[in-house]
Amino acid sequence: MSRTLFVYIFRDLLRVFLLASGALAGIMSFGGLLKPLTEHGLGAAQAVKMLGYFLPAMTTYSLPVAALFATTMVYGRLSADNEVTACRAAGISAFSIAFPALILGLVVSMISFVFLYFIVPVFTLKVEKVIYSNIAQLVANQIERNHHVELDQDSKTLTIFAQTAEVLPAPKDRPKSQVVRLTAPVFVNYEQNPPKQNEKERGGKGVVAPQDFFLARSAIAYISQDEQTGEVYMEAVLDDGMKLPRRYKGGDSQIVQASIAKGGFFPEPMESPVRENTKFMPLNRLKELLEHPENSRRMRRLLNEFIREDQKRAYLESVADALNGPTGTARFDTGTESYLIERGSAAIELRNDRVVIGKIDGPAPEKPPRLIQIPAAASAGADGSGAAAPALDASARLIELRAVTAVVSQSDANAPPTKRINVDLELTDAVVKAGQTQSQRSRFARPFSVPMPASLMELESRRVKDYRSGINLSPDRRMRIERDWMRLTNSLISELQSRLSFSVSCLILVAVGCALGLMFRSGNFLSAFAISVVPAMVCILLIITGQHTCENVPWNLRNFDNDSVMRFGLSMIWAGNAAVLALAVALLYRLQRQ
Repeated sequence: MSRTLFVYIFRDLLRVFLLASGALAGIMSFGGLLKPLTEHGLGAAQAVKMLGYFLPAMTTYSLPVAALFATTMVYGRLSADNEVTACRAAGISAFSIAFPALILGLVVSMISFVFLYFIVPVFTLKVEKVIYSNIAQLVANQIERNHHVELDQDSKTLTIFAQTAEVLPAPKDRPKSQVVRLTAPVFVNYEQNPPKQNEKERGGKGVVAPQDFFLARSAIAYISQDEQTGEVYMEAVLDDGMKLPRRYKGGDSQIVQASIAKGGFFPEPMESPVRENTKFMPLNRLKELLEHPENSRRMRRLLNEFIREDQKRAYLESVADALNGPTGTARFDTGTESYLIERGSAAIELRNDRVVIGKIDGPAPEKPPRLIQIPAAASAGADGSGAAAPALDASARLIELRAVTAVVSQSDANAPPTKRINVDLELTDAVVKAGQTQSQRSRFARPFSVPMPASLMELESRRVKDYRSGINLSPDRRMRIERDWMRLTNSLISELQSRLSFSVSCLILVAVGCALGLMFRSGNFLSAFAISVVPAMVCILLIITGQHTCENVPWNLRNFDNDSVMRFGLSMIWAGNAAVLALAVALLYRLQRQ
């Protein structure tokens, strides 16, 4: 094939390819921007940023279609104008005529490879970060649009309802926190239910019953994020708030009363809104995690969840042991005040997520459990018995204590955050004495936060391999960590294979488009393009289906053969390319024989 003929064909191919690729990339970028705009209510600056970040990804995804369109159009025109016939009469073979298209396909495949492995993941991750760059603003937008927002926690979902929401500037003592003010908020806290959690992991739609409702006239939510794991922590300060249980324990005449001062609500840590996804990872990150899956954020999040569960369990056990000890008391120092719980003659029960002191049914204990709040000044001079002018003295028929670990940012922006234990006390059928005022309360809540003990901090030295080797693992926890490990490795392998298969498909689809364009000599090369799109769609669908097949790991692994599933999924990823390649070879061979 002469150089002049090669340049003549390749120049037309390149011009049509660039025009088609640019048009498709622009349309797909605006289409990708539509969902974030409608769902999250982004601002103009965020929309402009996202449009710029969408372009590299959408350009890459448009490459095979643009190359297919260019080869079909150019070679269809050559065939319709009898230029192909003239070339064949001059002794130029069909393979020589198709050579410029194959060069274009090879170049497009190389560009697609570089973009998919190194450029697209970076910009796709930037899109997610733009959407979730301001969690407080995101919460406010959802409240203003839908009057509610759902936030995923470790094993349940926190739902917040409110009339309005307003983002406030960060206070000086919490410079890294994001602040949002909620009007007439309702926090719906769901109870931990392992069977429902498993059903959630399986993708089921089982109903999880709410445990408590927190209501207030207004609330200020302080939101902070762990820079390493991306987990979100929230502390809500309730103004004129109350806690409304789903199930009453005090009879039909029970009345829920507001606390005597501003209360707080400490939900469990929430997952990072920017999820770890293999499509956000460049090649070096994919290879690193394939060799060391324990370094992934998914496994670190699961590790942190297990550690938090162990810390919470150990803390509750220490409280129960103190209450069952010789003194029958447990003391909590917040730094500004102290709380003292006296067991009295009530029974102690350690349940799944709380310590229960006393019983709501049956005869009242001879000496009911008691809660004493001691200010810092009085605490310094007291002997620990709470005899020095308590600010609050409450006895109750039942006291329930829950604990949640939390990360609290410091006033110094450069100082690392501290780990604390958020304690939530709930008294049922209580007699509350504050100063000279004494009142009867059917329910009385008192939340506070204490520093995390050093013994619990030591648990954070555990690693994924420690849990995989069997530390404190129930069958469900063991299956969960093995499932996440398997799902991560399967996702990494399928992502690597899918990107490579997509890049190779650019070259193969160009060959098919070239052959069909040469065969349609009537000039109706748009029909050739329409026909060539069919194998292209089949190829892409098989790649996506194969990737989802590899990642589809069930909750119950007892009868699951992961090796067979991976072989089948990877075969589907490459089956489309194999079929289209066979079609391209057959068509080009037929043209050569003519």
